Amino acid sequence: MSPGVGGAARGGTRGQYLRRIPPPRAPRPPRAAAEESERPWTRNRTLGDEAFKDEVRAWGASEVIFSPALWPVYLPVLRSDYSMFDEYAFEGLPGRPGTPIVAQWAGDDARITRDLVAGWEGLSAPGFALERLPGPHMFPLDRDLKRGWLEGVVGHLSGHL
Repeated sequence: MSPGVGGAARGGTRGQYLRRIPPPRAPRPPRAAAEESERPWTRNRTLGDEAFKDEVRAWGASEVIFSPALWPVYLPVLRSDYSMFDEYAFEGLPGRPGTPIVAQWAGDDARITRDLVAGWEGLSAPGFALERLPGPHMFPLDRDLKRGWLEGVVGHLSGHL
């Protein structure tokens, strides 16, 4: 196994950034597989295009992507992304990863909370850390916030390489 870096997004799956990735699939925090009523999002398969736009906006997407020139490009990509997340089912792990997990969430995110990412602790090697990042869900779109986050990722990785 080797250290891996995941991306930012919903439900902790991508809202955690540093973990040891066991093949063949990455783990999902226990809360992310919560009952439908506990999910902080609406499954996209039930949404028409306008309602889907509202869901994407609720996650903090820039209005630019909804322009007539860009939306036809973004719609299939986002539908695929949301569908993958909507349908993912956690199937357990063969064992604990060899390095601690650093689970992160954006402190100004209205949907992904500390409690949603805290479930990673049950899957982590000793040394689990839970970190609140400044900014909204889409914090990587802010150059300064992204720089601070990347510096933190490098710091965590350098301790395990």
